[in-house]
Amino acid sequence: MINKPSKELEYEKIPIVTQELVKFLDQNFPEQCASLAETSNEIYYRSGQRSVVVFLKTLYMEQIQ
Repeated sequence: MINKPSKELEYEKIPIVTQELVKFLDQNFPEQCASLAETSNEIYYRSGQRSVVVFLKTLYMEQIQ
């Protein structure tokens, strides 16, 4: 899972990530434990969604520093 943006990214080409966007995505794709009723594909899919939220949160924090 990617939690930290690569230093190889060209930061001048990255769009501004707003606090509103991060909050919206965090609310709609929350971090949650897997359910026994879920298939492995569903778990992987949700994990992928969440990894994007974590990535954007990290970019946001870097942009405001």
